[in-house]
Amino acid sequence: HNHNNNTNNNNSSNNNHNNQHTNNKNISNNKNNNINNIRTQVASHLGWCSRFPAPKPLPAPARARDIPLAVLAAVSSPEKAELALANGADGIVETLADDLKASFRAQVARLTDAAEGRGVDLAIDVVGGDVFEACLRVLKFAGRLVVVGFSSSDIPAAKTNYLLYNNLAVIGAPLDINFEKAPANIEASVAKMQALYGQGKLNANIMRLFPLEEFKEAFRVIESRTVRGKIVLTTGRNGAA
Repeated sequence: HNHNNNTNNNNSSNNNHNNQHTNNKNISNNKNNNINNIRTQVASHLGWCSRFPAPKPLPAPARARDIPLAVLAAVSSPEKAELALANGADGIVETLADDLKASFRAQVARLTDAAEGRGVDLAIDVVGGDVFEACLRVLKFAGRLVVVGFSSSDIPAAKTNYLLYNNLAVIGAPLDINFEKAPANIEASVAKMQALYGQGKLNANIMRLFPLEEFKEAFRVIESRTVRGKIVLTTGRNGAA
């Protein structure tokens, strides 16, 4: 009897282990399917946008005007300033200056309620380096800086005493990591952007299309810092150019 009981227990343990392994595999497969589904949605959205062969003037501001905020765009050339204003920016901050922190402060002071020492509530940085430092210095008390990338290849470090005494928050907003860590957020954001695009409140601002095999030339254009909008590589699939 004891031998039979032990055999039954072992079989039950093996069955439980196999069931748990199957469940874990199903969970993993479901997770991967969700991630792949979201990536497919994003790729489909970008492919749909890429069928428009040239940028067009916006019929409406590029951001929803029902959001009560003012937007300042940081740019490095008059051409980019013109594009930012056409896309709904309320003011322009130039990034070409020897002392960028001082220049940012002076420009933002002219464009905001400087007498109140307000500055801006939120800064979104895709450049890094000196631009990151300058953005920190124009945040109002309890402001927030969102790090999206480091296109300058200069990864900065924040002085924590400045963050502490001004009650500032610096957070990251990576895209790729969220595909795995927060797929529901990505899916909801893509759906919201598609809705705004369909309402004419967002524009892809495609400057130029390149066939995939001409990717080197596309990168040369990006390196020239003359891009105003998006450079798109096309594959010829799904009706894209």
